[in-house]
Amino acid sequence: MNTTRLSGAITALITPCRPDGSVDIDALGPLVDAQVQAGVVGLFVLGTAGQGPMFTPAERKALLREITAASAHRLAVVAHIGAMPTETAADLAADAADAGAYAISSVPPVYYRPDARAVTDYYRALAAASDLPLLAYNNPPATGFDLRPSHAQSMHAEGLIAGVKQASDSVADMHALVAAGVPVWMANSTLNTAALAMGARGTISTITNVVPELFVGLFNAMQSADLHAARSIQLKIDAVAAVLRSPTIGALHAGASVRGLPGGRPRPPLRMPDAGESVAIATAVDVAVA
Repeated sequence: MNTTRLSGAITALITPCRPDGSVDIDALGPLVDAQVQAGVVGLFVLGTAGQGPMFTPAERKALLREITAASAHRLAVVAHIGAMPTETAADLAADAADAGAYAISSVPPVYYRPDARAVTDYYRALAAASDLPLLAYNNPPATGFDLRPSHAQSMHAEGLIAGVKQASDSVADMHALVAAGVPVWMANSTLNTAALAMGARGTISTITNVVPELFVGLFNAMQSADLHAARSIQLKIDAVAAVLRSPTIGALHAGASVRGLPGGRPRPPLRMPDAGESVAIATAVDVAVA
């Protein structure tokens, strides 16, 4: 399962929508181009930031094709295909290669809180549906399921997953995954420096939509063992990330717009920032890139 193109900073791309909830397809190109110019190596699409669960399977297939076309092989595209029932996720997995994706990823099944055996069966079905590398997406706050390092190691040893997108805030779990030989991409932006120091392959962040140069700079600093520079960049990331967390996803769209990009807005029911929140976002972004 080749994941060599995923070494570096990866952007969990937003999906720009209009006020009526339709996707602004014309905005995708400039958003992708900005990430290319900043030096990121890949895009994680239709996940949390991309609001994959807000779109129908047909919409997700069409959007994936639009994004891969905009990327034009310049970036490695990881398609989030998580869905229920399993058959829907497996269908999205099977379609991803035809759509031009480099890899696929999925959160565990949500809402019903399945046990570890059911989760393994779910990933086994996705792996069987596609030859693309599959990243398990561990996001306990959103899914209610915390993929334990031993569980991930078992699925990796079986050849089901190529690694883990880790959104947990546990440094101990991050260390355990790397120690077990499981490739990891850190999705908790406050732990980027620690994760890279422990051997993470890269970062996958929503905040990279707004300040991609910081994440690219941090990865390069860690590759050069320049801890002073890495710490300085990490503090900037922490400060802007704290503001870009609210309102959920909408803050990212607003932040992209502050950078002069066609950020659009999230699909309802998620909302855009109010006037006060917008000022705070603009100030935080300006400080981060000053």
